Order: sequence, then structure tokens, then C-alpha cells
Amino acid sequence: MIFNIEHCTKYHYSTPVTSLEYLRLTPITLSNQRVLEWNLDVPGNVQTMTDGYGNVLNVISIDKKHKDLTFKASGRVEINGLEVLGDGGINPLLFLRNTKLTSAGEKIKDFVKPYMSDMRSITESLQDMARSILNVIPYDKGVTDSHTCAEDAFAAGHGVCQDHTQVFIACCRLRGIPARYVSGYLFSDDAGHIASHAWAEAWYDGGWHTYDVSNLLFAPSRHVKVAIGLDYQEACPIRGIRTGGGAEVLDTYTQVNLLNDTPLNDEFTFVDKMELDTKEQGGQQQQQMMFKRSFLNSMVFFNIN
Repeated sequence: MIFNIEHCTKYHYSTPVTSLEYLRLTPITLSNQRVLEWNLDVPGNVQTMTDGYGNVLNVISIDKKHKDLTFKASGRVEINGLEVLGDGGINPLLFLRNTKLTSAGEKIKDFVKPYMSDMRSITESLQDMARSILNVIPYDKGVTDSHTCAEDAFAAGHGVCQDHTQVFIACCRLRGIPARYVSGYLFSDDAGHIASHAWAEAWYDGGWHTYDVSNLLFAPSRHVKVAIGLDYQEACPIRGIRTGGGAEVLDTYTQVNLLNDTPLNDEFTFVDKMELDTKEQGGQQQQQMMFKRSFLNSMVFFNIN
């Protein structure tokens, strides 16, 4: 399936501001998706790199004072419907680590107790757990925000995809199952559906399995992955540091359209982006990039939340 994606985020500030922005708006190449075309339209000085999780990270420094800021991303991405992903070179045990946003309190611990001794298959058990989470936390906008942790969302009994995902991750980690946060885009036949989305992946049986709690979807057949992390803060599309600015108004528009439900090729195989880059740039550059990637991966373990 080939999707056309358009994303636009606008900020307006009541007083002038300077800022440093971190953007994760570019889909990543995986065994089940490849980027056919992607364009970023952003202001300021841009540095592009790969973070420790393999996400494409654009760091933007805007030294000139401004009151309006617009980020645009668009392109075409193909997915092939492969349901289980490999480790991507990152030890899955990293995703057993909790953060402030995914730490479980007493309410989540009580909720997950029946699943600790579940004798069903992991897939059946996790799917049932996802349904139960959605039942406890029905989808409702405006109750939580980007700083709401899993325990608070669970206690509130309302939330959005971000909250469903972080509660699911907290439950998985209590059970000793590595789980990670995924941000990206979701195609829906419902024109009113929000295209920017978040879901979880759980590691077992040698692969990463999709758990979209908000929609009770358990295969990435409509999902375009952009970034992964331990929680929302590590995988969110835009984060920044600003000086000044006063009150902030945020406006976001995202649309995902299906261009073709037949892949360009019946099958395609995973090719690591680093491998593509190093083939073009030679052996010496390959050694440098391998060191850079190893260093960035090591940085993940020292992330402070």
C-alpha cells in the first residue's frame, strides 16, 4: 500500500521568541515500509542526524526572533503489511526500562495482576489486555496532555492514543515484556479521524508486534512509522526549547491518503539506511558512521527523564 502524507504544524507566540527545535517527522526505513519520497519545509539552520533508536532527527536552531513558526512535512511511503519486525540492531531489553511517563503506580499494578499468571499465549493475553485498557480509558480528548503519565491517565479514566500507548507499555514492562512507544501516521476511511497517531510494539517470540490500543488494531497494515522511543517524549514529532514567547497557540493539520493498495513490487527486503549511505561513500566513511551509530546507541542508556 502506498500512502500520501501531508503534515503541517504551526506555532504562534504572543511575544517574540528564539528557539531550538527537535523534529522527528521523517518516516524510517524498515522491513515493512520504505520511503519513496519525503520533503521537509522548515525554517532556520537544520542539522540532520540519526538518534540512538534509528529515528531521523532534525535539529533546528532559530536565532532570529519570531512570533510565528511553521513546520511542513510531506511525501509518499509504501508498506508491505509485514506484521512482525526484527530488533533493528537495538537490544529489546532496553525497552524494559521505565520512565516518568510509563512508570506504573498502584492502580496499574492492580490492573495487571490477573495478567501476571495468564496461561494463554502472549498474543492472546496482550490483545485482551489492550481491550481492557480501552474499556477502562475510553478515548476522550482534552482530559490529558503531553505531560500526563500512564498512572494519572489510568486514574482519570479518559485519554487519547498517547495515554493508551503509555499505559499498555507500563503493563507490558511490569510483566517483563519489552515494549516501546511508536509515533507515526494512521490511514483511516473515516475523514474525521486524526491521522497523527501513536501505538505500542511489544517484543516476544523474536520480533516486535503491533498493539494499537486506541483502534484495537494488532497489525501495522495502516500504520506508517516515524519514530520509536521509551515514551512519548522520546518519539514525539516536535519538541523544543524556547526563550521568550509568552502564550503559545498550536495548530496542527495532518492528512493521509491511500494512493495505491498494490505495492510497487510484490515484496521488498530490508536494507539498512546506514548500509546504503556507506556503499555510496566508501569504506573509510563506513567506519566513521559505524562508530557514530554505536556511540549514539550508547547514549540512549544515559538518557535522563
